[in-house]
Amino acid sequence: MAYCVPLLVCFQEICKIVFSLLLLVREEGGVSSAVKCIREEIVLKPYMTLKLGVPAGCYFIQNNCQQLANSYLPAAVYAVTLVVALMSVVLLNKQLQMFRWVAITGLAVGVAMVQCSKAPDSVSKGADSSALLIGLAYAITAASMSGFSGVYFEKMIKGSKSSGAQQQQQQQ
Repeated sequence: MAYCVPLLVCFQEICKIVFSLLLLVREEGGVSSAVKCIREEIVLKPYMTLKLGVPAGCYFIQNNCQQLANSYLPAAVYAVTLVVALMSVVLLNKQLQMFRWVAITGLAVGVAMVQCSKAPDSVSKGADSSALLIGLAYAITAASMSGFSGVYFEKMIKGSKSSGAQQQQQQQ
């Protein structure tokens, strides 16, 4: 049975909003306190809410790309660890030792090789290589969005005084 990827991702986002609202109500001790918190932390702080929209949009794109990659690849090839490391170095000015770079790169290459070797013979022989390339492009885009949004969100959290549930609600 076929399904619509954007509709699936929107449904996932709706579920996340509902669960984060429930967590906020629990954390704040009631609905009225949660509404007050939403007003104070989201409505009255539009700049911060807008800044949190960047990783939210990236995660939305990532979820779409992951679902689409799954429909093109026999098993999605993800190199998230490598991309997160790159984003940490670029955005957070972190220093990684050479042996960590080698280990992370080796892990990504190893996973990619294993996943490609599991591809059906028709795909591995080039009969449907365009589907494989499209799937890989989606997987790389998803990994890039995940790495960027995770590091961006970490950078934002370091300068914020809001609770985790409040930040999650702002990000929805």
